Amino acid sequence: MRVVLGIDLGGTNLRLGLVDSRGVVLTERRLTHRDGLSPLGLRDRLLDDYAAMSAEADGEIELVALGVGAPGPLERPAGRIQGAVNLSAWHDVPLTALLEEAFEVPVELLNDGTAFVLGEAWGGAAAGCDDVLGLTLGTGVGGGALQDGRPLFGAHGNALELGHLLVDPAGPVCACGRRGCLEAFSSAGALRRRATELARSGELAGLLAAAGGEAKNINCRLLADFAEAGDEVCRRLFRRAGHWLGVGIARALTLIDADLVVIGGGLAAAGELFLPATREVLAGALFPPRPRLRLVRAELGWRAAVIGSAAAAWGVFVADN
Repeated sequence: MRVVLGIDLGGTNLRLGLVDSRGVVLTERRLTHRDGLSPLGLRDRLLDDYAAMSAEADGEIELVALGVGAPGPLERPAGRIQGAVNLSAWHDVPLTALLEEAFEVPVELLNDGTAFVLGEAWGGAAAGCDDVLGLTLGTGVGGGALQDGRPLFGAHGNALELGHLLVDPAGPVCACGRRGCLEAFSSAGALRRRATELARSGELAGLLAAAGGEAKNINCRLLADFAEAGDEVCRRLFRRAGHWLGVGIARALTLIDADLVVIGGGLAAAGELFLPATREVLAGALFPPRPRLRLVRAELGWRAAVIGSAAAAWGVFVADN
């Protein structure tokens, strides 16, 4: 059986799967690395996991390509990661060459936000839609789009780096060093940082107690649990994230004429806490107004970028550049 190894390299998690030509994930792996994964460590990990997954799959496996969805900025034509904001050791990494030498098959490198959109368009919430804007809310904020059924890559592979879209010049400092990026407001990382600050100041004493008295143990799942239980400070944090997400989407849609916006990433599971604020902003901020615009949550979960990376390697979506 011919397969592609689809890879989603995130700031906190590494996800991979063997994907057949129909978009079916035959076997999969997930690893939490918390920025401790070097390029050579990734190569070695992938070799080990591919061998294990091949042994698990039914029948004989023939690997034909790798697809890698990675955080930018990229130099996609050269197969390089220039300097991922949420992966501190990844600067000017020739990832395509490194993996092609190890696996002896072609490697397709693309932005992880683009990979997410391709996955949802191949078999998820965006199936059958040719003009899609997608955002992933995780450690950071990723973005990607389909236009006329083709992925929008840009000259270097960095089109729609929406996490670093400026939404408020007076906003908090982002991990990239600039102030007021969307990622500094609406990512899971931003929510956790703000909740941690409030807990340390005494405003979220109950949340801190639930985290064992250690602010470092506060995470978005715990924050969502408190918000769902009615904690107004926690609910306000989610509404704030949703508001600025709406501002960012409205600005992106001024440039990308999409019919559908798909929201994914780990934070999407708490969508009922922040998406009403996002929809409220979009109702008054879009130009031109789009009453039929759909804003939906992703359907494929963490597999979306794995499947989308594989889709790029399979050539499911043919691009002009």
